[in-house]
Amino acid sequence: AFRRSLADHANDRMRVLATQFAGRQPAPRIKVVEGEPASSLVRMTWSPSVDLIAVGPYEHGVIRQVLLGGVTQRLLRDAACDVLISRPRTTAA
Repeated sequence: AFRRSLADHANDRMRVLATQFAGRQPAPRIKVVEGEPASSLVRMTWSPSVDLIAVGPYEHGVIRQVLLGGVTQRLLRDAACDVLISRPRTTAA
């Protein structure tokens, strides 16, 4: 039940973000997938309805950055669609 609650919350947040970023355009379809991040994301790119996957950095500790760096590298190597990698957001001094 807890895992389902987390997935529902993630779907809700993604819908809000997608709607905000879409502006007047139709909101993109979103899907929250459970599983090992790199394999799950690469598998999602095999769908003919996926044109682009966008990833960005987490602002967390070094260990997470190393793990997520591996996900990004795997996507760049194995994704069956275009991959957009964003830069970290810089904070104003």
